Amino acid sequence: MLLNSNNDSTKSSREPVAAIGVGTHVALVSLLTKRSNVK
Repeated sequence: MLLNSNNDSTKSSREPVAAIGVGTHVALVSLLTKRSNVK
């Protein structure tokens, strides 16, 4: 029971972190593309 609850908590905590990582990556790519377009 405890192991299962721990696994669930780790999975739930990893999902938002992955989403944030993807969001930041997209933001960085958009900034780079904007800079290249400005040049």
